[in-house]
Amino acid sequence: DVDTLKLYIDKALECGVISIDTETTGLDPLLDDVAGICIYVPGLKSAYLPINHISFVTEAKLPNQLTVEEVAAQLNRIVGIDVIMFNATFDIRVLRNKCGWKNAYCTWDCYLGARCLNENEESNALKKLHQKYVLNGEEDAFTFEDLFKGIKFTLVPLDTAVLYAAHDPEITYEYYLYQKQYLRDDIDREDLRKVYWVFKNIEMPLVQVVADMEDAGVEFDFKMNEKLKDKYHKLLSEREANFHKVCNQYDDKIQAYRNRNTDCKLDNPINIKSPTQLGILLYDILGAKLFYDKKKKKDTKSTSEEALQLIDNDVTKAILDYREFSTIVDT
Repeated sequence: DVDTLKLYIDKALECGVISIDTETTGLDPLLDDVAGICIYVPGLKSAYLPINHISFVTEAKLPNQLTVEEVAAQLNRIVGIDVIMFNATFDIRVLRNKCGWKNAYCTWDCYLGARCLNENEESNALKKLHQKYVLNGEEDAFTFEDLFKGIKFTLVPLDTAVLYAAHDPEITYEYYLYQKQYLRDDIDREDLRKVYWVFKNIEMPLVQVVADMEDAGVEFDFKMNEKLKDKYHKLLSEREANFHKVCNQYDDKIQAYRNRNTDCKLDNPINIKSPTQLGILLYDILGAKLFYDKKKKKDTKSTSEEALQLIDNDVTKAILDYREFSTIVDT
């Protein structure tokens, strides 16, 4: 109820930190509905503030929930303390567009912290990261999809919703404590001090900027886009033509490959956008040395930029030249 929430926020202001998460019906902070808000303050039980849960039978709003106005009144008291989130840009937008916290902010985004510490994680999901680093790989890390696949969270009964939702801000806080061991300016390792500098001075200040930009949108000059489109499509066509011109030098070898392979996967002319066809051309027809993929730990017929630069012949130069403008056009 409102009184309990007020006391909870009192405690947050007293201890100077709160962890916050949101539960929604989708991934659009402007169009989707908020189901409720998850909060955690060290020393208290983690809590879930249900707002828009409905009966899965009648779709009538369930009793014993808080209103947006009641929640907003308490959230707007949060000023000048640490606010911990995971993927803060999304939650900030939900909190200010759907929950009335106009000055929603975050001082530590554990998602960005994770990306700074290791950009090659197998999973960037909160529960997986918490399981890996806080629980040392033990226990299960159930995601929303595991438990509620195909179900809007507003349809989940409150006694079930709280078990899932209230858990998130608590493990976010625990994961934050783990990250703080490495992301700090007084750590012995210089490389981590540099990473922390980036996190503190670039990544975190940009959270609010990106949230504002995503809410407001960006102005787009359609006339200029048409001019650039014409210019770069022409340049792209020229470079594709150059690729085929270079390939013409190897017509005999290409044709001999076609004759040897009845199930030949080469188009005529060769498709410059197809990694498979380029791999056949470079490695099977022109005899380039296989590229050793460090991640896969084996030789491959890679057509990555690194592989093409290593091969370094007239064909790879033409491919790289084409890709430079292909990226511009596609973007």
